[in-house]
Amino acid sequence: MDTLNNPSNACLSGPSSEGQKRTSPTPPEPAVPDRAGLDELRCEWRRLYCSEPPKISRDLLIRGIGYRLQEIQQGGLGKTTRRKLKTLAKMFRATGQVAPPIRVSALSPALGWCANGMAALTRSP
Repeated sequence: MDTLNNPSNACLSGPSSEGQKRTSPTPPEPAVPDRAGLDELRCEWRRLYCSEPPKISRDLLIRGIGYRLQEIQQGGLGKTTRRKLKTLAKMFRATGQVAPPIRVSALSPALGWCANGMAALTRSP
C-alpha cells in the first residue's frame, strides 16, 4: 500500500461514527519513504488531512502524516479524551493556563502566601 503512488484526492475518513476501530489483517507498508520530497509529502498531507499543509519542516510533515495514517488505521482518540482536550484548549484560550493554580491548605516553611491567597515559593534565608 504505497499511498504516495495512489492518485486519489478523496479525503480519508477516521474511525466510523460508532467508534469502532479500523484494523488491517496485515501490517501496513511505510506510507512515506525516506526519499520522499517535500512536494510529495505536502501532496500526501493534503490527501490525508484535506487541508493545506502547515509550513513546517520535512521531519514534522512525516510525523504528521504517520500520525494521521495510524489514526485512520487504528482509530483516533476516544470521546472522553477529545472532550478533555477541548475543555483544556478552551480554558487555555480564556485564561492562558491549562489548569487552575494549586492552593496549599497549610503554610509550609518553603511556601509563602501571595496577596491572592495562592502559594508561592520563597527562598530560605
